[in-house]
Amino acid sequence: MFERKNLIRLLLIFGLTLPSVLFGQSADQVKKLQKALIKMQLEMEEYQGELQDQ
Repeated sequence: MFERKNLIRLLLIFGLTLPSVLFGQSADQVKKLQKALIKMQLEMEEYQGELQDQ
């Protein structure tokens, strides 16, 4: 299960940042997008944990 989450995270990061790189986005913009995706993933995991605790 943990490996699946990592795979999903990697696919999200590559899927959303690779097109940005190909279309000439700056490295700073790509890093900001990656940080936002990781933050979103952590928030989703926290929310799932709260749902399981109920």
